[in-house]
Amino acid sequence: MAKTNRVSLETVLFKEKFITEKDIEKAEHYQKENGGNFSEIFVKLGLVTEEQVVIGLAKQLGIPHMKLTNYKLDPEIMETVPEKIIRRNKVVPLSKSGKTLTVATSNPLDVLVIDDLKATTGCHIETIVCTPSEIEQVIGDYYSVTEVSDSKEAGAKEIEKVVTERESINLDKLVKQAEEAPIIRIVNLILSRAIRARASDIHIEPFSKKLRVRYRIDGILYPMTSFPKKVQNAIVSRIKILSEMNIAERRLPQDGRFRVKAYRRDIDFRVSTIPTSYGEKVVLRLFDKAQLMGLTIDKLGLEKNVLEKYQKAITQPYGMIIMTGPTSCGKSTSLYAAIGALNTEDKNILTIEDPVEYEAEGINQVQVYEGIGLTFPRVLR
Repeated sequence: MAKTNRVSLETVLFKEKFITEKDIEKAEHYQKENGGNFSEIFVKLGLVTEEQVVIGLAKQLGIPHMKLTNYKLDPEIMETVPEKIIRRNKVVPLSKSGKTLTVATSNPLDVLVIDDLKATTGCHIETIVCTPSEIEQVIGDYYSVTEVSDSKEAGAKEIEKVVTERESINLDKLVKQAEEAPIIRIVNLILSRAIRARASDIHIEPFSKKLRVRYRIDGILYPMTSFPKKVQNAIVSRIKILSEMNIAERRLPQDGRFRVKAYRRDIDFRVSTIPTSYGEKVVLRLFDKAQLMGLTIDKLGLEKNVLEKYQKAITQPYGMIIMTGPTSCGKSTSLYAAIGALNTEDKNILTIEDPVEYEAEGINQVQVYEGIGLTFPRVLR
């Protein structure tokens, strides 16, 4: 991993012009008085940033460095190392090839950590260096979704219902269970972690012995956590209450929606339930209006020739554009981006939607209600 006669970290940082000779003297004096390693001392004294230390360590040891918070963790790889080992050693398993396990760490020189991982996994360990802050954040975010305790409710406490009238519904024993504090915390935690992970969907799935929760991120479903079977009905009922569904009806599919305020913005959830062999499955679709703020057609990621055709098509005074594709492929995003491009004060724009996924400023949006006869054909007249 590293050469015996490698240059020192302070020499690398000096060559990179991150520190001066006076900074090195300050760090050496501090080390004599207080001990510690230079990578921590330089940051503690404010002489360099964590990112600069990471660059220095990578050059010193000849290993890669990365921005860990942009990395999508693989749950199967994470499970190769027990949680207590990950937390104790402050490492994040990233990938595995044969008998080689690659982990992210902020201190690749710690031989004891490497030996602990070898003994635990039976693998050869390769390291990628990241900042300590990123390591702690990623580990905390990954495991906090499985914990419902006072010390891990920061995300849950940041989420609140906008429409509070729904909380006062008088129902049966199931409703009382759904409104108990632990169940409310669990549901809030599921929602808040999905928002932070920028998930597009939440799947809550019942099985014979557990209730599984998965998030869809960038089109891929990732298992996040599971709960005991005994809390299944209470969790599902809590979500149905928020969505103004009939909690007594478990035999038929239902649809609903609700809005929460989280991280200083409004998030809409579209909810659907369907009965399965082991109870009701719940799927929640997230609609974050903030993600559409400032979205323009040129940011959709279209090929240049496709982009030009799309721009030309939407500016025509006649015709129809049909947008089709699988779930979460970007149909609504593409259409809202087009509306945004056309939305000027000299135009009258009316949309017919089921449901209205995002509220667009300056647009006349019509929500279809088939139950009262407000259908697509009727509005088009």
